[in-house]
Amino acid sequence: MLNRIITLSAIALLMQSVAMAGGDIAPVEKPIVSLPLVHDNNGLYLGLGLSSMNLDNDLSKESFSATGIMLQAGYQVNDYLAVEGRYTIHLGNLKYDHGDTTNPNYSDYPGDFSNVGIYLKPMYRIENFSLYGLLGYGEVSLTDLPYPDNEGSVDRA
Repeated sequence: MLNRIITLSAIALLMQSVAMAGGDIAPVEKPIVSLPLVHDNNGLYLGLGLSSMNLDNDLSKESFSATGIMLQAGYQVNDYLAVEGRYTIHLGNLKYDHGDTTNPNYSDYPGDFSNVGIYLKPMYRIENFSLYGLLGYGEVSLTDLPYPDNEGSVDRA
């Protein structure tokens, strides 16, 4: 019986060394899986712009013009649609041409010229370029305008 145990042990050792004698055994490496980069984009955006503002009265030929600064804020709902608000106010004094009225011309006209609007912004992206349109409501206001031959001011909206 002792001979059998020794013989079986020897056979087991030989089988183990024969099983290992196949060459280099490298450790198993896990495959590298690349995951897409996810941006934490909540859709909010802000913008700042320089604007040329011009308001013409076709009946009296009056015109107001100024350079303005625009602040915009929006929320991009998806790749094709955003909601945006814009506010523009003039920088410095207005330029005024009285047209057919008897008002005096002012090269530095005191007053406030502003624009506010809310828009639906459909868009379509082509590589690094976007085409978009604005559908919405905007309002222009002229306030604190001097009133000729009278102390005080008037507003136009």
